[in-house]
Amino acid sequence: MGERSPYKAEVTGSIPVPPTGVVVQLVRTPACHAGGRGFEPRPPRHLYPYSEVPLEEFITKFGYLAIFIGTFFEGESVLIAGGLFAKTGHLNAFTVIATGTAASFIGHAVAFVLALKKREKFLDFLNRHIKADISKLYKLIEKSGTWAIFVTQYIYGFRILSAAVLGLTTMGAKKYFPLQFLSCVVWAVLMTYIGYFFGYTLQAFIADTKQYAFHIGIGIILTGFIIWVIRDVKRNRKNN
Repeated sequence: MGERSPYKAEVTGSIPVPPTGVVVQLVRTPACHAGGRGFEPRPPRHLYPYSEVPLEEFITKFGYLAIFIGTFFEGESVLIAGGLFAKTGHLNAFTVIATGTAASFIGHAVAFVLALKKREKFLDFLNRHIKADISKLYKLIEKSGTWAIFVTQYIYGFRILSAAVLGLTTMGAKKYFPLQFLSCVVWAVLMTYIGYFFGYTLQAFIADTKQYAFHIGIGIILTGFIIWVIRDVKRNRKNN
């Protein structure tokens, strides 16, 4: 008979079945070290489905930043997606509203001040690069007065431009900024809760809304972006 191997090939005893998402690797160890059991399990490593944890972490870590950047320029669709993520528990609704309000107000303020302080340069930039007909915005502002601050908040694709046009009028900064801040608050609350109640409605059709929240949110943002591109293309063709 040959020399007996210091390792045992058989597994004695029972190894508990690991829960879902846990991988246990069996490592062959000397019997003298493994207490005669032959195989010793290493500490379990948790493997999370790619479709769940990374996307959830992405929304949690970068969601507010994306909302800030999106609403600084236009961002209705971004804020609606933020409301959806608030409903699924990825983000906080009040933080989404605060972020959207701050970013929107800053974006409006920058456009207003640039047009107010650099009137000629701004008009030159507008004619060369944006090529937008602002005569309709002028007429709307003349007709609506201070209410134009609230009305133009909901003209998709022209919100920042309307703030600049208001800067070209005789409306002073002391009158503009408080009203614009109030307009941004109302707008952010409305857009966030449109997304929030959209997520609430989805629960009637999709049981696990949270699992698909990222993809639905991206779909909302892409839809808004496509609409913006189509409107911009049509406006350029009309002006040319």
